[in-house]
Amino acid sequence: MGQVKGGKLRLLAVSGDKRLAALPDVPTFAEAGVKGYGVVNFTGLWAPKGTPTEVLARLQKEVAAAMATPDLKAYSEGIGAEPGYWDAAAFARQLAERTAFWGKVAANTAFEKQ
Repeated sequence: MGQVKGGKLRLLAVSGDKRLAALPDVPTFAEAGVKGYGVVNFTGLWAPKGTPTEVLARLQKEVAAAMATPDLKAYSEGIGAEPGYWDAAAFARQLAERTAFWGKVAANTAFEKQ
């Protein structure tokens, strides 16, 4: 974002299904004519298998609260990200979808053997 805001880098498009609040003049790939390109980066937290349910519930509650704070929203937007939160089930679905997507990409990528 520093390079963009400093005028040293011009973004042609952003991934995802909507424009970023921090970059309202930059179209999505779909708006720019590249259909079907919806790569979205996200970060998540994992807990060890067997973590007590009440601990997981507390962790989810605290993460959701943190994601809703003005400071974290401002920080996220400042680095060109869209702050958001998925509960455990939605996060698991995202992981499964992304694993399937990137698995297909990897399977269809030809590497020349040396």
